[in-house]
Amino acid sequence: MVSRLRAISRLQELQGIGWVAAATWGVQATKLLAFAALAIFIDPRTFGIFAFLHAIIVIMQPLAGMGLSAAIVIKKKLSSAEISTSVVLAALFGLLGLAVLWWVLDLIVWYAPVFGDPALRWLLLSIVLTNIANVALALPRRQKKFAALAAILLVAELVGSTVGIAWAAAGGNFESLVARTLTTAAILSLAGIVAVSPSIAAPKISAVMDMIAEGVAVAGSEVLAAIRNRGDELLVGAMLGATTLGIYMIARRYLDALRSAIPAVISNHAFPVLSSKQETHDEFAKQLRFSSRLVNLLALPVFLATAILSPLWVNFLLGPEWRGAAMVAQWLAATAAIQSAMSVPLTALMSIGQTKRKLLIDLLLVSSTFALMAIGAQFGLRPMLIGMLGGTLFALPLLAYSIDRLLPVTAMGLARESLPILGPGAALAAALLGILWISRFIPDEIAMLIGGLMTALTIFVTLQKLEDRQFDSDAPEVT
Repeated sequence: MVSRLRAISRLQELQGIGWVAAATWGVQATKLLAFAALAIFIDPRTFGIFAFLHAIIVIMQPLAGMGLSAAIVIKKKLSSAEISTSVVLAALFGLLGLAVLWWVLDLIVWYAPVFGDPALRWLLLSIVLTNIANVALALPRRQKKFAALAAILLVAELVGSTVGIAWAAAGGNFESLVARTLTTAAILSLAGIVAVSPSIAAPKISAVMDMIAEGVAVAGSEVLAAIRNRGDELLVGAMLGATTLGIYMIARRYLDALRSAIPAVISNHAFPVLSSKQETHDEFAKQLRFSSRLVNLLALPVFLATAILSPLWVNFLLGPEWRGAAMVAQWLAATAAIQSAMSVPLTALMSIGQTKRKLLIDLLLVSSTFALMAIGAQFGLRPMLIGMLGGTLFALPLLAYSIDRLLPVTAMGLARESLPILGPGAALAAALLGILWISRFIPDEIAMLIGGLMTALTIFVTLQKLEDRQFDSDAPEVT
Protein backbone atom coordinates (compact mmCIF):
# COMPACT_ATOMS: atom_id res chain seq x y z
CA MET A 1 0.00 0.00 0.00
CA VAL A 2 2.81 2.38 0.93
CA SER A 3 4.67 1.67 -2.31
CA ARG A 4 1.45 2.25 -4.27
CA LEU A 5 0.94 5.62 -2.61
CA ARG A 6 4.55 6.54 -3.36
CA ALA A 7 4.06 5.58 -7.00
CA ILE A 8 0.93 7.72 -7.23
CA SER A 9 2.75 10.62 -5.58
CA ARG A 10 5.67 10.30 -8.00
CA LEU A 11 3.31 10.16 -10.97
CA GLN A 12 1.63 13.37 -9.78
CA GLU A 13 5.01 15.04 -9.36
CA LEU A 14 6.10 14.02 -12.86
CA GLN A 15 2.80 15.26 -14.27
CA GLY A 16 3.39 18.56 -12.49
CA ILE A 17 6.85 18.86 -13.99
CA GLY A 18 5.34 17.96 -17.35
CA TRP A 19 2.83 20.81 -17.20
CA VAL A 20 5.45 23.30 -16.06
CA ALA A 21 7.75 22.09 -18.83
CA ALA A 22 5.01 22.28 -21.47
CA ALA A 23 4.20 25.86 -20.51
CA THR A 24 7.80 26.99 -20.26
CA TRP A 25 8.95 25.29 -23.44
CA GLY A 26 5.96 26.69 -25.30
CA VAL A 27 6.58 30.18 -23.96
CA GLN A 28 10.31 30.08 -24.65
CA ALA A 29 9.85 28.66 -28.14
CA THR A 30 7.41 31.48 -28.84
CA LYS A 31 9.90 34.02 -27.51
CA LEU A 32 12.73 32.61 -29.62
CA LEU A 33 10.64 32.74 -32.78
CA ALA A 34 9.37 36.21 -31.87
CA PHE A 35 12.87 37.61 -31.39
CA ALA A 36 14.02 36.02 -34.64
CA ALA A 37 11.08 37.65 -36.44
CA LEU A 38 11.55 41.02 -34.73
CA ALA A 39 15.25 40.98 -35.62
CA ILE A 40 14.22 41.07 -39.29
CA PHE A 41 12.44 44.40 -38.84
CA ILE A 42 14.37 46.04 -35.97
CA ASP A 43 18.06 46.94 -35.88
CA PRO A 44 20.46 46.11 -33.00
CA ARG A 45 20.60 49.74 -31.81
CA THR A 46 16.82 49.88 -31.27
CA PHE A 47 16.95 46.56 -29.44
CA GLY A 48 19.73 47.97 -27.28
CA ILE A 49 17.84 51.13 -26.29
CA PHE A 50 14.74 49.09 -25.44
CA ALA A 51 16.80 46.53 -23.51
CA PHE A 52 18.42 49.25 -21.39
CA LEU A 53 15.08 50.65 -20.21
CA HIS A 54 13.53 47.21 -19.84
CA ALA A 55 16.46 46.13 -17.66
CA ILE A 56 15.73 49.03 -15.29
CA ILE A 57 12.08 47.96 -15.07
CA VAL A 58 13.01 44.31 -14.43
CA ILE A 59 15.33 45.35 -11.61
CA MET A 60 12.62 47.55 -10.08
CA GLN A 61 9.96 44.81 -10.42
CA PRO A 62 10.86 42.62 -7.40
CA LEU A 63 11.30 45.71 -5.24
CA ALA A 64 7.78 46.77 -6.15
CA GLY A 65 6.58 43.20 -5.59
CA MET A 66 7.97 43.08 -2.02
CA GLY A 67 8.17 39.29 -2.20
CA LEU A 68 4.37 39.01 -1.92
CA SER A 69 4.09 36.30 -4.58
CA ALA A 70 6.65 34.10 -2.80
CA ALA A 71 4.97 34.81 0.56
CA ILE A 72 1.69 33.42 -0.79
CA VAL A 73 3.45 30.16 -1.73
CA ILE A 74 5.58 29.85 1.42
CA LYS A 75 3.05 30.85 4.11
CA LYS A 76 1.85 27.73 5.93
CA LYS A 77 -1.65 29.10 6.59
CA LEU A 78 -3.15 31.58 4.16
CA SER A 79 -6.51 33.32 4.59
CA SER A 80 -8.70 34.93 1.95
CA ALA A 81 -8.08 38.33 3.55
CA GLU A 82 -4.33 37.86 3.14
CA ILE A 83 -4.77 36.97 -0.53
CA SER A 84 -6.92 40.06 -1.18
CA THR A 85 -4.55 42.26 0.79
CA SER A 86 -1.60 41.00 -1.24
CA VAL A 87 -3.30 41.78 -4.56
CA VAL A 88 -4.20 45.30 -3.40
CA LEU A 89 -0.66 45.86 -2.15
CA ALA A 90 0.72 44.62 -5.47
CA ALA A 91 -1.33 47.22 -7.34
CA LEU A 92 -0.34 50.04 -4.97
CA PHE A 93 3.35 49.15 -4.96
CA GLY A 94 3.22 48.82 -8.73
CA LEU A 95 1.84 52.35 -9.08
CA LEU A 96 4.53 53.63 -6.74
CA GLY A 97 7.14 51.89 -8.86
CA LEU A 98 5.61 53.48 -11.97
CA ALA A 99 5.97 56.95 -10.42
CA VAL A 100 9.62 56.29 -9.52
CA LEU A 101 10.40 54.95 -12.99
CA TRP A 102 8.75 57.97 -14.62
CA TRP A 103 11.13 60.22 -12.70
CA VAL A 104 14.09 57.97 -13.54
CA LEU A 105 13.19 58.08 -17.24
CA ASP A 106 13.08 61.88 -17.09
CA LEU A 107 16.65 61.86 -15.80
CA ILE A 108 17.76 59.38 -18.46
CA VAL A 109 16.20 61.45 -21.24
CA TRP A 110 17.93 64.57 -19.91
CA TYR A 111 21.29 62.82 -20.23
CA ALA A 112 20.45 60.73 -23.33
CA PRO A 113 17.66 62.21 -25.54
CA VAL A 114 17.54 58.97 -27.54
CA PHE A 115 15.29 57.58 -24.76
CA GLY A 116 12.71 60.30 -25.39
CA ASP A 117 10.55 58.25 -27.77
CA PRO A 118 6.94 58.48 -26.43
CA ALA A 119 6.41 54.74 -26.90
CA LEU A 120 8.98 54.03 -24.19
CA ARG A 121 6.78 55.83 -21.63
CA TRP A 122 4.07 53.24 -22.16
CA LEU A 123 6.51 50.48 -21.26
CA LEU A 124 6.46 51.72 -17.65
CA LEU A 125 2.90 50.38 -17.29
CA SER A 126 4.33 46.86 -17.37
CA ILE A 127 5.56 47.16 -13.77
CA VAL A 128 1.97 47.58 -12.51
CA LEU A 129 0.50 44.81 -14.67
CA THR A 130 3.32 42.36 -13.93
CA ASN A 131 3.12 43.08 -10.20
CA ILE A 132 -0.57 42.18 -10.10
CA ALA A 133 -0.04 39.11 -12.28
CA ASN A 134 2.83 37.74 -10.17
CA VAL A 135 0.90 37.99 -6.90
CA ALA A 136 -2.45 36.79 -8.22
CA LEU A 137 -1.00 33.82 -10.11
CA ALA A 138 0.95 32.77 -7.00
CA LEU A 139 -2.29 31.31 -5.61
CA PRO A 140 -2.77 28.64 -8.32
CA ARG A 141 0.97 28.01 -8.03
CA ARG A 142 0.54 27.37 -4.30
CA GLN A 143 -2.37 25.07 -5.12
CA LYS A 144 -0.15 23.24 -7.66
CA LYS A 145 -2.56 23.94 -10.51
CA PHE A 146 0.23 23.54 -13.02
CA ALA A 147 -2.06 22.78 -15.98
CA ALA A 148 -4.02 26.03 -15.58
CA LEU A 149 -0.82 28.03 -15.18
CA ALA A 150 0.58 26.41 -18.31
CA ALA A 151 -2.41 27.47 -20.39
CA ILE A 152 -2.35 31.04 -19.05
CA LEU A 153 1.35 31.59 -19.65
CA LEU A 154 1.32 30.12 -23.14
CA VAL A 155 -1.73 32.07 -24.31
CA ALA A 156 -0.34 35.34 -22.95
CA GLU A 157 3.02 34.90 -24.71
CA LEU A 158 1.44 33.80 -27.98
CA VAL A 159 -0.90 36.78 -28.13
CA GLY A 160 1.76 39.25 -27.00
CA SER A 161 4.33 38.00 -29.53
CA THR A 162 1.77 38.04 -32.35
CA VAL A 163 0.85 41.65 -31.58
CA GLY A 164 4.51 42.69 -31.42
CA ILE A 165 5.48 41.00 -34.70
CA ALA A 166 2.42 42.38 -36.51
CA TRP A 167 3.24 45.89 -35.28
CA ALA A 168 6.88 45.53 -36.39
CA ALA A 169 5.81 44.27 -39.83
CA ALA A 170 3.57 47.34 -40.14
CA GLY A 171 6.55 49.60 -39.59
CA GLY A 172 6.63 49.89 -35.81
CA ASN A 173 9.95 50.39 -34.08
CA PHE A 174 9.95 50.80 -30.29
CA GLU A 175 6.16 50.50 -30.46
CA SER A 176 6.30 46.84 -31.49
CA LEU A 177 8.59 45.87 -28.61
CA VAL A 178 6.48 47.81 -26.11
CA ALA A 179 3.22 46.38 -27.46
CA ARG A 180 4.53 42.83 -27.11
CA THR A 181 5.52 43.39 -23.46
CA LEU A 182 2.33 45.20 -22.42
CA THR A 183 -0.04 42.79 -24.15
CA THR A 184 1.56 39.79 -22.46
CA ALA A 185 1.54 41.48 -19.04
CA ALA A 186 -2.09 42.60 -19.41
CA ILE A 187 -3.32 39.08 -20.22
CA LEU A 188 -1.39 37.60 -17.28
CA SER A 189 -2.77 40.27 -14.95
CA LEU A 190 -6.36 39.65 -16.04
CA ALA A 191 -5.95 35.88 -15.73
CA GLY A 192 -4.48 36.31 -12.26
CA ILE A 193 -7.42 38.39 -11.08
CA VAL A 194 -9.81 35.74 -12.40
CA ALA A 195 -7.80 33.03 -10.60
CA VAL A 196 -8.02 34.72 -7.18
CA SER A 197 -11.62 35.93 -7.53
CA PRO A 198 -13.14 32.87 -5.76
CA SER A 199 -10.89 33.57 -2.76
CA ILE A 200 -11.54 37.29 -2.56
CA ALA A 201 -12.42 38.75 0.84
CA ALA A 202 -12.17 42.20 2.35
CA PRO A 203 -8.52 43.25 2.71
CA LYS A 204 -7.33 43.72 6.29
CA ILE A 205 -4.82 46.20 7.62
CA SER A 206 -3.56 43.55 10.04
CA ALA A 207 -2.60 41.35 7.10
CA VAL A 208 -0.40 44.00 5.50
CA MET A 209 2.57 43.65 7.83
CA ASP A 210 2.19 39.86 8.00
CA MET A 211 2.53 39.45 4.24
CA ILE A 212 5.26 42.07 3.88
CA ALA A 213 7.26 40.53 6.75
CA GLU A 214 6.94 37.11 5.10
CA GLY A 215 8.12 38.36 1.75
CA VAL A 216 10.61 41.14 2.44
CA ALA A 217 13.68 38.90 2.61
CA VAL A 218 12.56 37.14 -0.57
CA ALA A 219 12.17 40.55 -2.20
CA GLY A 220 15.78 41.33 -1.35
CA SER A 221 16.96 38.12 -2.99
CA GLU A 222 14.75 38.76 -6.01
CA VAL A 223 16.13 42.28 -6.42
CA LEU A 224 19.67 40.94 -6.31
CA ALA A 225 18.76 38.19 -8.77
CA ALA A 226 17.21 40.78 -11.08
CA ILE A 227 20.33 42.92 -10.84
CA ARG A 228 22.43 39.86 -11.64
CA ASN A 229 20.18 38.89 -14.55
CA ARG A 230 19.62 42.34 -16.06
CA GLY A 231 22.20 44.64 -14.51
CA ASP A 232 24.75 43.29 -16.94
CA GLU A 233 22.71 44.85 -19.73
CA LEU A 234 22.91 48.23 -18.02
CA LEU A 235 26.66 47.81 -17.71
CA VAL A 236 27.07 46.79 -21.36
CA GLY A 237 24.89 49.65 -22.57
CA ALA A 238 26.61 52.26 -20.41
CA MET A 239 30.17 51.18 -21.21
CA LEU A 240 29.99 49.61 -24.67
CA GLY A 241 27.07 51.38 -26.40
CA ALA A 242 23.54 50.64 -27.60
CA THR A 243 24.52 48.58 -30.66
CA THR A 244 26.72 46.24 -28.62
CA LEU A 245 23.93 46.00 -26.04
CA GLY A 246 21.46 45.04 -28.77
CA ILE A 247 23.69 42.16 -29.88
CA TYR A 248 24.32 41.13 -26.27
CA MET A 249 20.62 41.37 -25.45
CA ILE A 250 19.59 39.04 -28.27
CA ALA A 251 22.18 36.42 -27.27
CA ARG A 252 21.14 36.81 -23.64
CA ARG A 253 17.47 36.28 -24.44
CA TYR A 254 18.20 33.02 -26.26
CA LEU A 255 20.27 31.70 -23.36
CA ASP A 256 17.65 32.89 -20.87
CA ALA A 257 15.04 31.02 -22.89
CA LEU A 258 17.04 27.80 -22.63
CA ARG A 259 17.66 28.34 -18.94
CA SER A 260 13.94 28.89 -18.43
CA ALA A 261 13.12 25.86 -20.53
CA ILE A 262 15.03 23.34 -18.38
CA PRO A 263 16.49 24.39 -14.99
CA ALA A 264 13.80 26.98 -14.30
CA VAL A 265 11.06 24.46 -15.11
CA ILE A 266 12.42 22.05 -12.54
CA SER A 267 13.06 24.77 -9.94
CA ASN A 268 9.62 26.33 -10.41
CA HIS A 269 8.00 22.93 -9.91
CA ALA A 270 10.26 22.08 -6.97
CA PHE A 271 9.57 25.29 -5.03
CA PRO A 272 5.95 24.60 -3.99
CA VAL A 273 6.61 20.84 -3.71
CA LEU A 274 9.63 21.32 -1.43
CA SER A 275 7.71 23.90 0.60
CA SER A 276 4.95 21.36 1.21
CA LYS A 277 7.52 18.75 2.36
CA GLN A 278 9.67 20.94 4.59
CA GLU A 279 8.35 19.23 7.74
CA THR A 280 9.44 15.74 6.55
CA HIS A 281 13.19 15.75 6.03
CA ASP A 282 13.39 12.39 4.24
CA GLU A 283 10.78 13.31 1.62
CA PHE A 284 12.33 16.76 1.26
CA ALA A 285 15.78 15.25 0.63
CA LYS A 286 14.41 12.81 -1.94
CA GLN A 287 12.67 15.56 -3.89
CA LEU A 288 15.74 17.80 -3.71
CA ARG A 289 18.05 15.08 -5.07
CA PHE A 290 15.55 14.18 -7.76
CA SER A 291 15.18 17.79 -8.96
CA SER A 292 18.91 18.51 -8.77
CA ARG A 293 19.75 15.42 -10.83
CA LEU A 294 17.23 16.34 -13.49
CA VAL A 295 18.69 19.83 -13.85
CA ASN A 296 22.26 18.63 -14.30
CA LEU A 297 21.50 15.69 -16.58
CA LEU A 298 19.18 17.63 -18.87
CA ALA A 299 20.61 21.15 -18.89
CA LEU A 300 24.35 20.63 -19.23
CA PRO A 301 24.29 18.88 -22.65
CA VAL A 302 21.94 21.56 -23.99
CA PHE A 303 24.20 24.43 -22.91
CA LEU A 304 27.21 22.60 -24.31
CA ALA A 305 25.53 22.25 -27.71
CA THR A 306 24.36 25.87 -27.64
CA ALA A 307 27.89 27.12 -27.04
CA ILE A 308 29.68 24.99 -29.61
CA LEU A 309 27.10 25.44 -32.38
CA SER A 310 26.48 29.16 -31.71
CA PRO A 311 28.07 30.32 -35.02
CA LEU A 312 25.55 28.17 -36.89
CA TRP A 313 22.32 29.02 -35.11
CA VAL A 314 23.08 32.73 -34.81
CA ASN A 315 23.69 33.01 -38.55
CA PHE A 316 20.66 30.85 -39.38
CA LEU A 317 18.15 32.50 -37.05
CA LEU A 318 19.32 36.12 -36.98
CA GLY A 319 21.49 36.66 -40.03
CA PRO A 320 25.06 37.93 -40.55
CA GLU A 321 24.24 41.33 -39.01
CA TRP A 322 24.04 39.61 -35.62
CA ARG A 323 27.10 37.32 -35.91
CA GLY A 324 28.72 39.00 -32.89
CA ALA A 325 26.08 37.30 -30.75
CA ALA A 326 27.81 33.91 -31.25
CA MET A 327 30.77 34.75 -29.02
CA VAL A 328 28.45 36.24 -26.41
CA ALA A 329 26.31 33.10 -26.44
CA GLN A 330 29.34 30.88 -25.80
CA TRP A 331 30.32 32.64 -22.56
CA LEU A 332 26.71 33.03 -21.45
CA ALA A 333 26.15 29.29 -21.95
CA ALA A 334 29.10 28.46 -19.69
CA THR A 335 27.76 30.81 -17.01
CA ALA A 336 24.22 29.46 -17.40
CA ALA A 337 25.43 25.87 -16.92
CA ILE A 338 26.94 26.74 -13.53
CA GLN A 339 23.94 28.81 -12.45
CA SER A 340 21.64 25.95 -13.44
CA ALA A 341 23.47 23.59 -11.09
CA MET A 342 23.01 26.18 -8.34
CA SER A 343 19.31 26.77 -9.00
CA VAL A 344 17.68 23.84 -7.18
CA PRO A 345 19.73 24.13 -3.94
CA LEU A 346 18.95 27.88 -3.87
CA THR A 347 15.27 27.10 -4.37
CA ALA A 348 15.47 24.55 -1.55
CA LEU A 349 16.89 27.16 0.83
CA MET A 350 14.03 29.52 0.05
CA SER A 351 11.43 26.75 0.36
CA ILE A 352 12.40 26.08 4.01
CA GLY A 353 12.28 29.76 4.90
CA GLN A 354 16.06 30.33 4.77
CA THR A 355 15.46 33.53 2.84
CA LYS A 356 18.19 35.47 4.64
CA ARG A 357 20.81 32.87 3.74
CA LYS A 358 19.67 32.92 0.12
CA LEU A 359 19.84 36.72 0.25
CA LEU A 360 23.43 36.51 1.49
CA ILE A 361 24.40 34.14 -1.34
CA ASP A 362 22.70 36.36 -3.90
CA LEU A 363 24.46 39.41 -2.47
CA LEU A 364 27.85 37.73 -2.79
CA LEU A 365 27.00 36.51 -6.29
CA VAL A 366 25.88 39.94 -7.50
CA SER A 367 28.73 41.91 -5.91
CA SER A 368 31.47 39.56 -7.14
CA THR A 369 29.96 39.28 -10.61
CA PHE A 370 29.60 43.01 -11.16
CA ALA A 371 32.98 43.85 -9.69
CA LEU A 372 34.69 41.45 -12.11
CA MET A 373 32.47 42.50 -15.02
CA ALA A 374 33.23 46.18 -14.44
CA ILE A 375 36.95 45.44 -14.44
CA GLY A 376 36.66 43.31 -17.58
CA ALA A 377 34.55 45.91 -19.40
CA GLN A 378 37.55 48.24 -19.42
CA PHE A 379 39.14 45.86 -21.95
CA GLY A 380 36.10 44.94 -24.05
CA LEU A 381 33.10 42.65 -24.23
CA ARG A 382 34.92 39.30 -24.04
CA PRO A 383 36.85 40.14 -20.81
CA MET A 384 33.58 41.39 -19.37
CA LEU A 385 31.94 38.03 -20.10
CA ILE A 386 34.88 36.22 -18.50
CA GLY A 387 34.30 38.37 -15.42
CA MET A 388 30.66 37.28 -15.33
CA LEU A 389 31.71 33.63 -15.32
CA GLY A 390 34.30 34.25 -12.61
CA GLY A 391 31.77 36.04 -10.39
CA THR A 392 29.42 33.07 -10.59
CA LEU A 393 32.20 30.67 -9.55
CA PHE A 394 33.09 32.94 -6.63
CA ALA A 395 29.74 32.22 -4.90
CA LEU A 396 29.97 28.42 -5.08
CA PRO A 397 31.85 27.88 -1.75
CA LEU A 398 29.21 29.74 0.27
CA LEU A 399 26.42 27.80 -1.44
CA ALA A 400 28.15 24.48 -0.69
CA TYR A 401 28.61 25.48 2.96
CA SER A 402 24.92 26.46 3.20
CA ILE A 403 23.80 23.14 1.69
CA ASP A 404 25.85 21.16 4.20
CA ARG A 405 24.63 23.22 7.16
CA LEU A 406 20.95 23.77 6.37
CA LEU A 407 19.69 21.06 4.01
CA PRO A 408 19.30 17.30 4.64
CA VAL A 409 21.80 16.53 1.87
CA THR A 410 25.46 17.32 1.23
CA ALA A 411 26.90 19.45 -1.54
CA MET A 412 29.37 16.71 -2.43
CA GLY A 413 26.57 14.17 -2.58
CA LEU A 414 24.59 16.33 -5.00
CA ALA A 415 27.68 16.77 -7.17
CA ARG A 416 28.54 13.06 -7.26
CA GLU A 417 25.07 12.06 -8.33
CA SER A 418 25.58 13.99 -11.57
CA LEU A 419 28.88 12.32 -12.49
CA PRO A 420 27.24 10.07 -15.15
CA ILE A 421 26.98 13.10 -17.46
CA LEU A 422 30.76 13.63 -17.69
CA GLY A 423 31.62 10.78 -20.06
CA PRO A 424 28.75 11.29 -22.52
CA GLY A 425 29.29 15.05 -22.22
CA ALA A 426 32.90 14.77 -23.37
CA ALA A 427 31.84 12.55 -26.28
CA LEU A 428 29.12 15.06 -27.19
CA ALA A 429 31.62 17.93 -27.20
CA ALA A 430 33.90 16.04 -29.60
CA ALA A 431 30.97 15.18 -31.87
CA LEU A 432 29.69 18.78 -31.92
CA LEU A 433 33.14 20.13 -32.79
CA GLY A 434 33.20 17.67 -35.68
CA ILE A 435 29.78 18.85 -36.81
CA LEU A 436 30.96 22.46 -36.64
CA TRP A 437 33.90 21.57 -38.89
CA ILE A 438 31.81 19.77 -41.52
CA SER A 439 29.25 22.63 -41.50
CA ARG A 440 31.51 24.30 -44.06
CA PHE A 441 30.34 21.68 -46.57
CA ILE A 442 26.67 21.26 -45.64
CA PRO A 443 23.78 23.70 -44.96
CA ASP A 444 23.61 25.19 -41.47
CA GLU A 445 20.14 23.77 -40.84
CA ILE A 446 21.35 20.22 -41.56
CA ALA A 447 24.35 20.65 -39.26
CA MET A 448 22.12 22.01 -36.49
CA LEU A 449 19.68 19.14 -36.91
CA ILE A 450 22.50 16.61 -36.55
CA GLY A 451 23.80 18.49 -33.49
CA GLY A 452 20.35 18.52 -31.93
CA LEU A 453 19.92 14.79 -32.47
CA MET A 454 23.35 14.14 -30.94
CA THR A 455 22.41 16.22 -27.90
CA ALA A 456 19.10 14.40 -27.48
CA LEU A 457 20.88 11.06 -27.81
CA THR A 458 23.40 12.07 -25.15
CA ILE A 459 20.62 12.94 -22.72
CA PHE A 460 18.82 9.67 -23.47
CA VAL A 461 21.96 7.56 -23.03
CA THR A 462 22.85 9.32 -19.78
CA LEU A 463 19.46 8.69 -18.28
CA GLN A 464 19.43 5.09 -19.49
CA LYS A 465 22.85 4.35 -18.03
CA LEU A 466 21.71 5.32 -14.56
CA GLU A 467 20.56 2.43 -12.45
CA ASP A 468 16.93 2.52 -11.40
CA ARG A 469 18.03 2.72 -7.80
CA GLN A 470 20.29 5.66 -8.52
CA PHE A 471 17.71 7.72 -10.41
CA ASP A 472 14.79 6.93 -8.13
CA SER A 473 14.17 9.75 -5.69
CA ASP A 474 13.61 7.15 -2.98
CA ALA A 475 17.25 6.12 -3.21
CA PRO A 476 19.68 7.05 -0.45
CA GLU A 477 21.97 9.99 -1.04
CA VAL A 478 25.30 9.29 -2.70
CA THR A 479 28.02 10.55 -0.37
